[in-house]
Order: sequence, then structure tokens, then C-alpha cells
Amino acid sequence: MSPSQNIEHYDGPADNPPTLATALPPEQSETAQSCPKLFCLYRKPCDDLCWQRITCQSLSRHMQTEHGVYEKPGDECVDCRWLECSKQIKRHNIYRHYKETHLGHKRGVGHS
Repeated sequence: MSPSQNIEHYDGPADNPPTLATALPPEQSETAQSCPKLFCLYRKPCDDLCWQRITCQSLSRHMQTEHGVYEKPGDECVDCRWLECSKQIKRHNIYRHYKETHLGHKRGVGHS
């Protein structure tokens, strides 16, 4: 890149770092905040379903704390243990898979 090219830079205050909410375009941030509470249909090791109520925003923390999903390396393939799903997904894509496939949240659109 040459010095003459126009490059946008973050001009906000240094003591106020951007958050995920400010990093997302407004329409995506708003769609994530309006997600409905749905049941987690993740199959536990005993094959019982979880049944806890989750949202797209709480999904990541829930999967970490309740199911240990993120305790594996990012490029390792993991089985999707959601009810009636047997796909193998790379661990770094599993959150997006749960959100889009099982919670019905489409990127940039949210829930229809």
C-alpha cells in the first residue's frame, strides 16, 4: 500500500477501546440483541438434552461452561451434538453452526 492511498483509522479516544457491539455494523448489533430465548437441544454425554434457555448472545458462554465445547484446539473437528444433527465441524466454526443452523440466526439478518 502506498502512502498516498486513503486509509481509514480509528479516531476514538484511546481510553475507550471498541467493544464487540461497536465493532459490528449497527444492523448486526441490533439483530443480536433482539434474539429470542430458545431451548438448548445439545445432547449431553448421557444423551439427555440440555433444555436450558439460551439466546444467540448467551450461546458462546453457555457452550463453554455447560458443555465444554471450546476446550479443544480451533482447527480440530468436533461432532455437533445438537438434537438430530451429526455433522462434523471445525471447532472454530461450531459457534456459527449452532447459531445459524440450530438457533435460526442468519448473518446480517437475525431472526425472521
